Amino acid sequence: MGADLGREDEATEFIEGFERLDEGILSLTSMVNRRGRATVLFGVDDDGNIIGDGYGTEHIDIIRDRVRAMVEPEIPVDVVPEEVPSGMEYIRMSAVSSDIPYSFDGRYYYRDGTSDELATVDILRRMVMCGAGDRMVDLCSNVQELTFTSFLAYLESSGVHAGFTREHLRDLGMLTDSGDYNQVAYLMSDQNNTLMQVVRFDGMTKASAITYRTDFGNRCLLLSMRAVLDYIWSMNETKVEFRGGMRLDTHLFDIEAFREAWINACVHNYWADMLPPAVFVFDDRIEIFSRGGIPFLLSEDDFLSGRSMPLNKALHDIVSMVDFTGYGRRGVPAVVERYGKETIEASDHFVTVRIPFSFTPIWVSSRDGMPRND
Repeated sequence: MGADLGREDEATEFIEGFERLDEGILSLTSMVNRRGRATVLFGVDDDGNIIGDGYGTEHIDIIRDRVRAMVEPEIPVDVVPEEVPSGMEYIRMSAVSSDIPYSFDGRYYYRDGTSDELATVDILRRMVMCGAGDRMVDLCSNVQELTFTSFLAYLESSGVHAGFTREHLRDLGMLTDSGDYNQVAYLMSDQNNTLMQVVRFDGMTKASAITYRTDFGNRCLLLSMRAVLDYIWSMNETKVEFRGGMRLDTHLFDIEAFREAWINACVHNYWADMLPPAVFVFDDRIEIFSRGGIPFLLSEDDFLSGRSMPLNKALHDIVSMVDFTGYGRRGVPAVVERYGKETIEASDHFVTVRIPFSFTPIWVSSRDGMPRND
């Protein structure tokens, strides 16, 4: 037995015998599809021990040729022989790429723990969304007669002076390769009829009566995003207390955390079907709901720690370019720092951020006949 090389995981696979070459290459595609990186060690047993089957340079060309034959599109692999002080050899095959999905022998796989699973249609869709490129840029707008008066004014108010030529639109990611307006352009246009809803419930659940519904939309997405932010900002009451001669102000909720969660939801929403994110207000909390879930290449820990992988890069770049009061500096970590990881619920298809209230808001206490908070 040789040196212990660790354990298998979502980005590492051990293969004992060279007769299992195809199995190792399948695992390579599976791991790159799931984590954007992969390492396969040939000549290593399941416990990470080198078994010394005499692997060397003569195997490198065989591995590379087999990868080219079995994997589509062509994936850049690094294949090198390794040797430990005892003289035992093994081969390291590795790859790093976000240009997913990759197929092995015509089928698509993804890594689940230490297993390679055949991708379902839904998983394959998420891979495509997470791969290199920007789907919103590639998708043509259903409306081609677009104007951008509000968008141009918003850019100028943010200190961004745009000539708004076709070349500038292309630089902003608002045109397809063929020169048509795409989904990014539609969202920025005066003709955008997407509605951004803020719904207030008279209770703790969505089964409660709806007491207020506001649709911010039918205009440039940036204006709708700002309108929702300003509306929620206006709801942020302040509770004033005096203790030991000191004035203590407590806000109903952390507006910075809401802002980061809301802009994040808009930027990373799954816009392909033009269903927008939404804000729900309950008696004890605010919820920000968006579609799309955690990007496929990220783990939940990656997502919560703030690792960024914009699925809608052009939209992300536009929002980062204009004035949204510091957006892009903290993102998800700002919410986690203030309220903890448990405030974020993420699945394959959606993300919900729950921001709890610090006290009972006036509209609830007045409705229920409770004493005021101030």
